[in-house]
Order: sequence, then structure tokens, then C-alpha cells
Amino acid sequence: KEIIMALSEEIDEGVADAIIEFRSRKRIEKISDLKNIPGFPEKIIPQLAEVICFNGKYYRLRVEVKVEEAILKTEAIVSNGRIIYEREGW
Repeated sequence: KEIIMALSEEIDEGVADAIIEFRSRKRIEKISDLKNIPGFPEKIIPQLAEVICFNGKYYRLRVEVKVEEAILKTEAIVSNGRIIYEREGW
């Protein structure tokens, strides 16, 4: 859920839960399928189209966290729920 919420500030816990519930019933195959999720903010679809895909075997996750002056960057490559590669640094 946290990874879904990290995709956009517009995705709150309720929207993330709706995405998870929708995915439990039906596969999301293309970006336009997001419009079928109750409460999904359609205005962010163009933004998400640049950073997500739905048919890959490997996925790269990049997260940057800023707290005051400190920045933590983490990158991971995952496949089938397993971390294949991970790197983090300040």
C-alpha cells in the first residue's frame, strides 16, 4: 500500500485501498483501467503514465525521502515479490 501511495500525493490511503481491492478482482492491464477504480483521481493519469507499467516481469522502484537537509535515495529491482538488486545512499 505504501508503494502505491508513494506514486503521487493525490493517492491517499483510501485510494490505495481501492486500487488493492480492484486488483484483487480484476487485473489492471493498461493505464486507462485506473479510471474504473472508485475515487481514483483521473487528473494524475498522465503523470503516472510516465512512471508505471503493467506487463513487466522486472520492476525498478526508486524512492527519494527528504527530511530537512537529509536526503535518502533507495533503488530496488524486484521480480515476483523478490528483491533482485537493492542500493541505497544519502
